[in-house]
Amino acid sequence: MPDSIYLTLSSDNYYAPMVATLLKSIEQNYQSAETIEVYIIDDGISATNRKRIEASVRADLFHIHWHPAKSVVPATVKLPADKSALPMTTYLRLYAPYIVPPEARRLLYLDVDMLVLGNIADLWHTDLRGCVCAAVQDVGQTVSCAWAGIRNYRELGMDPDTKYFNAGVLLMDVQQWREADIANRVIRCMNDNLKHVTCADQYGLNVVLMNQWVQLDPRWNWFSTLPHAAPYLIHFVSVDKPIFAACSSDKHFLDLFFTYMRQTSWKNFQPISNQSRFFHKVYRKGKKISMHMLARL
Repeated sequence: MPDSIYLTLSSDNYYAPMVATLLKSIEQNYQSAETIEVYIIDDGISATNRKRIEASVRADLFHIHWHPAKSVVPATVKLPADKSALPMTTYLRLYAPYIVPPEARRLLYLDVDMLVLGNIADLWHTDLRGCVCAAVQDVGQTVSCAWAGIRNYRELGMDPDTKYFNAGVLLMDVQQWREADIANRVIRCMNDNLKHVTCADQYGLNVVLMNQWVQLDPRWNWFSTLPHAAPYLIHFVSVDKPIFAACSSDKHFLDLFFTYMRQTSWKNFQPISNQSRFFHKVYRKGKKISMHMLARL
């Protein structure tokens, strides 16, 4: 029997429709014999939406395992209260290698704001060449990028030309990740440099994993704001996700998103209004500000 593919996602209830759409895109483009063990870190997804996600995909291909967010992050860990509007669920990927079974030698993490158009088995079988993980170089290219990157790279002793990756797609060596204590090192790095943090834990991951990652073909994490004839994976990086009424992504990619969504339990989904999106963003940011104030007490 072939080995399984181990995939992890993290989401709150708000983005549940995107979870189903992502899994459907994987299913429709899958060409391999492995089953896919999906570990969803659940930050408040309702029971109804969990059932809708499961009903959206083939049960013979996907084996879905639910893990409440509170059971994933150790109680002693103080998550960094960075000032971005990114949801706190982004930090959950750091601890994903701890929730898979012992036989899982590697683990693929994907952000939920994605579509997979290539055969995910091809990504899964990437040679890690002894590195901790594989990822795609971010459009900012290097740590010295002014609008992203690592703002205090000089103080951290990083060469300005050090490559900088986007953390939306991570193929991890589970054993190395655990043994090197990557998750806790990233959290410590961020708490120690909080005023310089951009893009949440992507900052800490690039500092801790400097020059310890394999560079993937950029088509495995193609930004939706940039046109491309044949990407393997589309990442809807804009703050205006496809589920919102206004979205700045390439129209072709948006059309593809709704083509896959219509094959899920959300086939009659109506885009969320700009007003609702704004209030949700304010809520997320307010939650982080509250955490930041509590951390200083």
